[in-house]
Amino acid sequence: MIKKDKIWDLTSQYKEDYEPNHHKGWADMQRKMASESDSTAKVVQMSGARKWLRVAAILALFVGGAFIFQTILGDNLETLATNDGKIQEIELSDGTKVWVNGNSELRYPETFEDGERVVYLKGEAFFDVAKHTNKPFRIEMEASHVEVLGTSFNVRSHEGEDFVEVQVETGKVMFAADKNEPMALTAMDKVTFDKKVAKCKQSRDENSNACAWKRNELRFNKTPLNEVFDLMERFYKIDLNIENTDVSNCDDPFSTRLNKASLQKAITALSAIYDIEFVEQSNGKYLVKGGVCPQ
Repeated sequence: MIKKDKIWDLTSQYKEDYEPNHHKGWADMQRKMASESDSTAKVVQMSGARKWLRVAAILALFVGGAFIFQTILGDNLETLATNDGKIQEIELSDGTKVWVNGNSELRYPETFEDGERVVYLKGEAFFDVAKHTNKPFRIEMEASHVEVLGTSFNVRSHEGEDFVEVQVETGKVMFAADKNEPMALTAMDKVTFDKKVAKCKQSRDENSNACAWKRNELRFNKTPLNEVFDLMERFYKIDLNIENTDVSNCDDPFSTRLNKASLQKAITALSAIYDIEFVEQSNGKYLVKGGVCPQ
């Protein structure tokens, strides 16, 4: 709702040297009102919000700018932005709980209105959506969106990355991306949308490692080594330069659980099993040398 005080505050900030033609504006409005009175009268009950919109429109006419009117209206969305390494939890007006990962931004209305619930995400967040059968919950992202009634799932959509990822923990999710047919995802389903080629890839992730940042734990259960390396890079925010790419394709899978403090444990275990050497370089970069697949 647009408040009267906000309108006066905003309009008072415009250039003082602008001198509107009050007489011309008033004459134009009188002519318009006279022409409307010739037609059959119709009584329309206006809500409080619409009355203030009418007031804002008249003020915009006198100060002479549609630009001012657009500025007053805005989108009235709240913004939650997190710093690197900072996870913040928020509960929306409908009871939906959201965990926003670091370097992310969530935009949402103070109160959901009309027939749906819509939020906007840049980055990564985990949603536990309150169920409202007749009021779907929609997350708008870059070139894609997610729509649900009530479920829990993880969404990753960073502007600097070439993919969008959705991992469902419970319930059912509808995912739609540019040039792709909408797809239904259920628990443990994961979809990755490649922004470069506008293609979606659906898979299963029984370990639900897309949510590792929220639960503070990586879970490997007979996980291929190339996937282990990828997940370690994301979870620990490191860069692994694999010198011998053959070792990444070993058929022997890897099983363990790792928390944020377990990077050295992972390095020790992988070194022993695959006979590889992790050489630490600068700024979280590691050269992974050698390696053989277990017999």
